[in-house]
Amino acid sequence: MSQMDFSIGNEGSSILGETVVKGDIFAEKDVCLRGTLTGNIHCKATLFLPAGAKIEGNVYCANLFSAGLITGNVQVIGKACLKESAVIKGYLITSCLLLHPQTIIEKGLKLQDRKR
Repeated sequence: MSQMDFSIGNEGSSILGETVVKGDIFAEKDVCLRGTLTGNIHCKATLFLPAGAKIEGNVYCANLFSAGLITGNVQVIGKACLKESAVIKGYLITSCLLLHPQTIIEKGLKLQDRKR
């Protein structure tokens, strides 16, 4: 798995760029969403959103690597890594944040203690 190219290898799910998913997603392993999701996502592992990916709903995940657009609130248990094209049109709650200066978080940011 590489955070640079948003690759998940053989250990998770990949949703291609032309794909539109309507409904909630529940995943035990890594998810790489290159398309559009209209619904919430609950990922117990790492969620990858490359540039051009869109989520219209809330995000709950263990780790997040994003260069895409999220229109909703985001809660990350572990690390959130937001690239320069990342946009969150909602609140972000995380315990660890790596943020590019051009990243947009519209409603607010809350850093919380890491859950053990």
